[in-house]
Order: sequence, then C-alpha cells, then structure tokens
Amino acid sequence: MIKICFAVPHIEEQKEIVRRVESLFAQADAVEKQYRAAKQRLDRLSQSLLAKAFRGELVPQDPNDEPATELLKRIQAERQQQAADKPKRKTGKRNNQNNAVPNQTKTNIMQLKDAPETYLLDLLAQLGGESHAEVLWKKSELAIDDFYAKLKQEMLSNRIVEDKNSPDPALRKLKVANR
Repeated sequence: MIKICFAVPHIEEQKEIVRRVESLFAQADAVEKQYRAAKQRLDRLSQSLLAKAFRGELVPQDPNDEPATELLKRIQAERQQQAADKPKRKTGKRNNQNNAVPNQTKTNIMQLKDAPETYLLDLLAQLGGESHAEVLWKKSELAIDDFYAKLKQEMLSNRIVEDKNSPDPALRKLKVANR
C-alpha cells in the first residue's frame, strides 16, 4: 500500500465548515419553498384571471357594446345568408364519413384554408401583443391541428416568437416578433 499524507484542518475549522454548509443548505431549502409557494400562487392567479375573463369581470362593460346574444344571432344570420347565396355543386365523389377531417367540431368557425396570411399575428395584436398559446387558439376558432399548422407558418416567417424567459414551457407566451 502507498501512504498518502494530507493536511486536515483543525477541529474548530472543521466545525465552522460544517456549520456554513448546513446554513447554505437551509437557505437553499427556504428558497425552494418560496419558489414552490410563488409558483402555486401564480397557477391560482392564472386560473382566477381566466375565470374572471370568461365571466366578463376584467374590464367594465361598455353599454354601447352589442350584447353577445345579438352578435351570435347576427353571425348566424350572416352564415345562413352566405349558405343560401352559394350555388350547390355536385361532384362525382361520395360523401363518406371516412373522409371527414378529425378534430373538426361545429364550434370551429375558421378553416385553415380561409385564414389570412397574418391571421394569428393579427389576433395576437388584438390580445395586446402577447398571449399564451391556448388563449390564442381559442380566439382563432381554428381546429387544434389547423391552429398549430398556422402557428408554425407564422413562426417560420418570423412574425410570431415564443418568449423563452420562463423555464416552464406551459407558462411561455407567444409574442409579436417586433416587440
């Protein structure tokens, strides 16, 4: 066996080192506890903000605004008018349920093919220039697959960027690129 000699600090110095390490571990635990509490408060705040937004409690109601029921009736009447104005075409194809596009529901009004080139960018600007992807998706009225296809197009053209400041991808926002 080989003998190796190394210096060992004095017992008082060893105790001081142990005390400092324990103190730093205690501080790290306290910081972690504060982080978890803040994250939990942020999650609750996000949920309560969304709930208030859906209840219409975030901004005062403008009495000059058209009521939602009237707006929905007007949109429905416009759709019926457009459907009546369109000439019906017959094609040689059979209408088969296997040809149906998945994830399309009656609530999705906008079709990807009908979306303007800067559709999501314009919606993002209406939302103040930044938003979470889920909020933008709901506002877009696109099917989820169409939304992400359109988002990819607009991100590749550098119109929209993802704010990567948050380490949690769920908390990241989409932003207008030149902001």
